[in-house]
Amino acid sequence: MTDTEFFNQELIKNYLLFSIYDVDEFVLREVDKIKSSNAIDIWDVGKAKRYSYEVFRVSENKCEEEEISTKDYLDKEEQGYSLCFTRLNYEDFEDEFPLDELLQRYDDDWLLNFHYNKAFLPSAIEWVQETEGDGGKKLKIRKILQTLKGSKNSLENITYSSHKNEPLNEIQKTVIEIFIRFNEVMLDGVTSYFKDIFPELFDKKEASLNEKVIKTTSNDALSHYLFIGLKEQKIFEEYELKLIDNEFLSKDKNEWLKNPSSFIRFYNYCEAKNLFKKEFKKSKDGVSLLRRLYNFHISNNIDAPDKRQLQENKKNKHQYYFLKNTINSTYKFS
Repeated sequence: MTDTEFFNQELIKNYLLFSIYDVDEFVLREVDKIKSSNAIDIWDVGKAKRYSYEVFRVSENKCEEEEISTKDYLDKEEQGYSLCFTRLNYEDFEDEFPLDELLQRYDDDWLLNFHYNKAFLPSAIEWVQETEGDGGKKLKIRKILQTLKGSKNSLENITYSSHKNEPLNEIQKTVIEIFIRFNEVMLDGVTSYFKDIFPELFDKKEASLNEKVIKTTSNDALSHYLFIGLKEQKIFEEYELKLIDNEFLSKDKNEWLKNPSSFIRFYNYCEAKNLFKKEFKKSKDGVSLLRRLYNFHISNNIDAPDKRQLQENKKNKHQYYFLKNTINSTYKFS
């Protein structure tokens, strides 16, 4: 079973949340369960719906919104189009949503007796063990660990550093708490099972380059590991200001706000401008560094050089047009 096949299984993908969109989709699945169980008379959540919009500028100081389908929203998001957004109409069903029952349903019995002993963790272990050779097994273990850590980091980031202008509601907070704990328990389970078989994967003394980088400050790490020099770092920092203005990057520079393909295209853009060290052109190590700095761990299967180039197409050729002509004239591109 390939990485994609494993992580796309319903039992796996529905419990790995990386964004507020994923959180809201989980809520919609719970609403569907209420409807299918004929409990709608008890909890009137039938109005729950996702609304998606595209924003149009009609004049210099005026914008208008036009409703679009969720599919259109996802397509535009994939293309890196920034003038669209999506949300659930929580105000129409939040008071009726069975929050206490949700906590009871996703309690220790669900987490430990089901997923730890019967479902998620055994499936992950079986997926690793079906692979021949220690090398292949280690790659799968790393993938599982990275994915669980990525989900946990993303959810924590949503809680602590994102959506400041639109605070999380109690339903969203509860779902995030449930799945942060889910990630923690599954990480502990994978570690406990494999640490004696492959101790080198869990030996802190054998930390990878990325693990070392995350222990330093962001600027020091970038300057020392990623950029060719201080000049290239300064150019990159000016790019970041434009990314923030265009809602690609959070104001604290701690969270990438767009989709994985847009993230890779930004990396490609910087690489084409010769900001990064040449050694990263033939590996995915440079992308991994940037992912850690931006707390962005979704779809890292597109990080390799050949996969990075596949993210480029005619539709998004000019996605980062706003980065042009924004650099201090002291710095010149070749």
